[in-house]
Amino acid sequence: MTLGSPRKGLLMLLMALVTQGDPVKPSRGPLVTCTCESPHCKGPTCRGAWCTVVLVREEGRHPQEHRGCGNLHRELCRGRPTEFVNHYCCDSHLCNHNVSLVLEGFIASDMTSRNSSTQLWLITHYHEHGSLYDFLQRQTLEPHLALRLAVSAACGLAHLHVEIFGTQGKPAIAHRDFKSRNVLVKSNLQCCIADLGLAVMHSQGSDYLDIGNNPRVGTKRYMAPEVLDEQIRTDCFESYKWTDIWAFGLVLWEIARRTIVNGIVEDYRPPFYDVVPNDPSFEDMKKVVCVDQQTPTIPNRLAADPVLSGLAQMMRECWYPNPSARLTALRIKKTLQKISNSPEKPKVIQ
Repeated sequence: MTLGSPRKGLLMLLMALVTQGDPVKPSRGPLVTCTCESPHCKGPTCRGAWCTVVLVREEGRHPQEHRGCGNLHRELCRGRPTEFVNHYCCDSHLCNHNVSLVLEGFIASDMTSRNSSTQLWLITHYHEHGSLYDFLQRQTLEPHLALRLAVSAACGLAHLHVEIFGTQGKPAIAHRDFKSRNVLVKSNLQCCIADLGLAVMHSQGSDYLDIGNNPRVGTKRYMAPEVLDEQIRTDCFESYKWTDIWAFGLVLWEIARRTIVNGIVEDYRPPFYDVVPNDPSFEDMKKVVCVDQQTPTIPNRLAADPVLSGLAQMMRECWYPNPSARLTALRIKKTLQKISNSPEKPKVIQ
């Protein structure tokens, strides 16, 4: 690898920050326990002032991701990702466990005109497995893979929904069109959320929502009952997060149908496939979801598996008619992580 001295020095410093537990304790605050995955780790966890993930790519090589503890040079946590380095920090128990970084996820944008129609292009990383919808069409799942997909999708949604403060912070974001076609499957079989064209942002500082003139947006099949009956509180940001949770439950249902339990698995079907047409109208969905108060049928076989029984209960709690009674994205994330760490779950065969 040939690097100029500034870049080489930065990479060496970033690599040094991912430690297995540095005795230096510049912070007087309590230490946190972090996942440790790097050549320097002496065990699966370490303790430090904060947890960190560093993604580094050397020329001609694939990116390498390292997880560990940080105790020095906290200012690097605020650096922006480049094509060579991305650095993430957090301050809670094992908070770096399910973080997945990319190097400069945004690649380019362009605007062009075809047939007198303006087209806006956004170029991002290519994910060879395509959308979760495509992946489930052709792939049956073992329970551990179903859980991997669910946990990573939940981590993404929780990240969108939370507001992060600081110089490199972000507003809280509600997706408003969450569905399996808008979830991509990466090469490591983790999910990432795409297509935020209908998303709304909210900041506690400004308390401003930009939702346009039509709050009834999204894909009809995945619309929550309060959207279908036009009872959603359009002036309340939490309302839009609750609609994301309804849709997340439907995506969990899609994953569960394709998961093998005792040798049994169903073909892929979209939510409500048995009660609405292939391209349901707004009125079709309103009758099924609001008038008849139907939700997708959860297969009884899920109760036989410790992972899928947990997913089944989670689906029910995502589909409460009262939006404020639904789970939050953070609760979903933590519950799925707890299931993932349970000794009763099926072991992953490497």
